[in-house]
Amino acid sequence: MTDYKKAIEILFSMLKKFKFTKQEKDAIMTAIGTLDFGSLARSRATRIIKNRQDKRKRDLEI
Repeated sequence: MTDYKKAIEILFSMLKKFKFTKQEKDAIMTAIGTLDFGSLARSRATRIIKNRQDKRKRDLEI
């Protein structure tokens, strides 16, 4: 499990476990959204790098 996913799970469990004001809940939800976006960006970057490496390998085989 990645650090992003673990942090998101912890924040969600805190929301379920403790009482927060509306402003605090909004801040936590913003943090969750930011972490989720970071996770998506990281996996996209990984895919781009892998695709470039695969293309180089295919080009060298020709």
